[in-house]
Amino acid sequence: MVPDIAYPVSVDANEFGESTYDNALPWTRIAAVPHAKYGNFAPLLPRLQQMHAGRIANDPEFQWWSEDVRTTAPRPKRNTCR
Repeated sequence: MVPDIAYPVSVDANEFGESTYDNALPWTRIAAVPHAKYGNFAPLLPRLQQMHAGRIANDPEFQWWSEDVRTTAPRPKRNTCR
């Protein structure tokens, strides 16, 4: 599932997810369940994304968390010594 409003990612699922284990279960797909659609929220997304951007720009704790995610993100592995 892909979210409509993205947050910084602090953990790479490719590095820490179940698929990294030798005994991981094979990937599968579960058939969708019939359900009632409750509404079309697509028209609200631009406003919600604008509000989210405002929150990111003005919330000190969100800025701190974003910076923390950015600085602690795993670095690409290198094949050289330093």
